[in-house]
Amino acid sequence: MPLSKVDSRPCGYPASGDANANAIAFLRNALTHVQEKTLI
Repeated sequence: MPLSKVDSRPCGYPASGDANANAIAFLRNALTHVQEKTLI
């Protein structure tokens, strides 16, 4: 799903009001990290 607000910004510079997108990205990163550790 395209997130134009996020895509139009460099990494680490979220637009105001993109806290949800940030949280989702953070959780997605954490989940993949946990899954990788669990698989190994």
